[in-house]
Amino acid sequence: MSKNNLSLSVFFTALSILIFEISLIRFLSVILYSNVAFLGISVALFGVAIGGLIVYLSLDRDIDEWVIKKILAMTSFVYSISIVLFLILSLQINPNNSLLIQFLVFVLAAIPFTLGNIFLSLVFRTYSQKIKQLYFLDLLAAGLGVALAVLIMNIISTINILILAAIVGILPVLFLQKKKSRFSLSAWLIMLILFIFIGINQINPVLDIKYSKDSREVLNDSIWNSFSRISLTEPQGILIDGSAYTPIAKFDSDILNNEMLGGDLADIAFAVAEPGEVLVIGPGGGKDVLSALSYNHRVTGAEINPIIVNDIMRDRYRERSGELYFHPDVNIFIAEGRSFISQSQDSYNVINIPLVDTWASTAAGNLMLVESNLYTVEAFEQYLSHLTEDGILTLTRWEQDGARLISLYMEAAKSLGISDLEKNIAVVNQVDENNLVLNNYLFKVNPFTSKELEAIQEYSHQNDYSVFYLPGKEIDTYYYDFINDPDQFVENNKTKTLYPVFDDNPFYFFQTPINFKSFAVGSNIDGGLSSLLLMLFVMTLLCIILPLLVFDKNIGRIKDKRSVYYLAYFGSLGLGFIFIEMSLIQKFVLYLEKPIYSYSVVLAALLLFAGLGSLSSKKLDSQKINSYLQVVISIFIVGFIYAFSLKYLINSTISLDIIWKILISGIITALPAFFMGMMLPLGFHRLGQNNMGYIIPWCWAVNGAFSVLATIIAIYLAIIFGFSVVLLIGAIVYLVALVFIYLADGGVS
Repeated sequence: MSKNNLSLSVFFTALSILIFEISLIRFLSVILYSNVAFLGISVALFGVAIGGLIVYLSLDRDIDEWVIKKILAMTSFVYSISIVLFLILSLQINPNNSLLIQFLVFVLAAIPFTLGNIFLSLVFRTYSQKIKQLYFLDLLAAGLGVALAVLIMNIISTINILILAAIVGILPVLFLQKKKSRFSLSAWLIMLILFIFIGINQINPVLDIKYSKDSREVLNDSIWNSFSRISLTEPQGILIDGSAYTPIAKFDSDILNNEMLGGDLADIAFAVAEPGEVLVIGPGGGKDVLSALSYNHRVTGAEINPIIVNDIMRDRYRERSGELYFHPDVNIFIAEGRSFISQSQDSYNVINIPLVDTWASTAAGNLMLVESNLYTVEAFEQYLSHLTEDGILTLTRWEQDGARLISLYMEAAKSLGISDLEKNIAVVNQVDENNLVLNNYLFKVNPFTSKELEAIQEYSHQNDYSVFYLPGKEIDTYYYDFINDPDQFVENNKTKTLYPVFDDNPFYFFQTPINFKSFAVGSNIDGGLSSLLLMLFVMTLLCIILPLLVFDKNIGRIKDKRSVYYLAYFGSLGLGFIFIEMSLIQKFVLYLEKPIYSYSVVLAALLLFAGLGSLSSKKLDSQKINSYLQVVISIFIVGFIYAFSLKYLINSTISLDIIWKILISGIITALPAFFMGMMLPLGFHRLGQNNMGYIIPWCWAVNGAFSVLATIIAIYLAIIFGFSVVLLIGAIVYLVALVFIYLADGGVS
C-alpha cells in the first residue's frame, strides 16, 4: 500500500469519527435528558475499546497486505453505512419509552465507533513502524474534525452533519481499492446520494427529530447551532433542546393588561425595587423583559443564544412580539451571563436569573454533567458587586435544587464583608398544578427595608404565594434553621449536599451525597453516576481479562509480565490524558463565554498539538527510558504550574476580546498536549521494535477503555477536590506511567 493512500485513509477515518462524536453529543442532548445522554455517549465511546479487542482477538498472525487493504476497505464501507442506519433507526423510535429502547440507541451509536477503531487498530498493528506519523495524522484529523463539526453546526443541522460524517467515513475505500472495483463504484454512488440528500434535507427536512426528551415534537420548524436546537411551537413559544420552554412575549401600548402579566412569581423583585436598571440573564422570548417594563424599569438582557435574539425575536417574530427587542428601554446583548457581568461596569436595581437551564450536554459534551457557572460562589460575588445600594438579586428555582442558593449567597456575602446576612434574604414559594414547588429567592447587599418587606408580603398575599423566609417573621420552615446557623444545618443534612460550590467544582446540581453503597444496589439517586462508574469499571476490566478468557493461546503471551506492564502503561496514559483534558475544558468554560467554545478549542488544540508531539517523537529513541523521563517530567512541571496558577492568568485576561482569549486558551492547552502526544506512539513503537506489535490493538483497547472510565472518575474527584486537583492528579498519573514502562522490560532499557 502506498504511503499516501495509507495516510489519507487514516486521516479521513479519524476525521469522520470525531465529526460523528461531536454531532452525536448534540443529537443525544436533544432526544435524551442529560444524565441519560451522558450515559449514552460513554457507552458508545466504549466502541473504541471494543474495536481494539476485536482486532487483537481475531488476528494472531501477520497476513498479506492485500488482505489488510480489503479488510480496511470493507470496514470503512460498513462504518459509513452504520452511521446512516443509526440515524434513520434512532429517529423512528421514541427512546424515552423504555430503558430497552434507550439501550438500543446506545448500541446503534457504538457500532460506528467500534468499526472506526477496528480500522485504526488494524492499521496501527500492521504498520507499527510508521506509528509516529500515523498517530500524528490520527490526532491531526481528530482535531480538525472537532473544529469542523462545531463550525458547520452553525450552518447546517446536526442531522445533516451526521450524514456528512458518513460521507467522510467512506472516503478511505477510494484510497484502498482500485478505481473501478465494486467497492469504489459503490462508495462513489453512496457519496453522491448522501450529498444530494443533505441538500434536500437542509431545504425541506425529510429526516428530522420526531421525539425530543419525553415528548413528541409539535413543529418541524427548527434551527440548529453548535450548542442548541431551537423549535417554534404552538401557541407561539420557543422550545430549546426539546425541553426548556420560553413563551414569546408581546409588547403593546396597553402593557398593564397584557395576558402574559399577572403576578408571576419571578416578578417579585420588579415590583419591590424602585424603577431603574434591570439585568435579565437569559431573557429568552422576553417574558421577564416585558414584566420589568410593566414596572417602569429599563432592561438590559444577556442572552447566550443568537438564534433566539436575531432569528426569532428580531426577525421572524418581530411583529408578533410587538418589536419588544427594539423597545427604547430594552437593550439585549448576545452573551453568556457570567462573561457579560464580569465585563460590565454598570450597577443594577435588579439582577434577575429566571429558570434558564436546558439540561442538555452543552458544557463539555460527553465529558461533563450538566453544570452551570451561573451558580457558584464567584458568580454570586459578581452579582452582588453589580447591585446598587438597594439592589436585589433574584433567582427562580425549583425547591429541589434551589436551597443551595442560600449557601452560595452566604459564602459570597462573607467574602465581600456583608453583615447581617439573615436580614438580607427572602424566600417566596409557589406550588403549581402538578404539586411542584417553585421558589423565588431574593438577596440584597443591605438589609431589606420595612417598606420592601411589606411589599413582598403584599405581593405574595395578592397572588396566593407562601412566604418561606422573611426577616423578622417567625415562619415554621427549615429555611430559618438554615439561614441562622448554615454550617450546622449543612452538617446535619444527610439527604442533600448543600455546601457552597465554586468555579473550580461547579457541580451545583449534584446535590446527592456521594455514597459508594449505591454501587451495590444500582441506585439512581445521583443521576446514575455511580451506576455508570460501576458499569464502566466492569467493562474496562473485561477489556483486560477478556483476551485471556477467550483464547488459551493468549495466556502464553503475558507469562513474562511485560504485557501486563504495557497494558498498565497505556491505561495510565488514558487516565492522565482525560484528567488533564477535562480540567482544561472546565477552566476555560467561563473564560471563553460559551461552553461549546471551551470544549471545541481545548479539544481541538489538545488533539492538534498532541499530533505534533507524536510527529516530533521520531527524534526520541523509544528504547531508552530517558526519552520517557524527559517527556513525563515536562508534563508534570506544566501540570503542577497550571494547577496552582492558571486561575490567576484567566482572571487577569478575562476582559480581552474573545479572539484573543481563544488564542490564549489554545496556547495554554498546546504546551501539555505536545508532550502528552509523544507518550502513546513511543510506547507503540517500542512494542514493534520488541516484536510485540501483536498486542498493540489490545493496548489501544485498554487505553480507550481507561479514557472513558476516566471521565467518570474525574467528575467524582472534581466534586470532592476541584478540577485543579484533578489536573495535578493527571500529571502525577504520567509519572506512574513512567514506572510501568520502566518495569516493562525488567527495568532495563
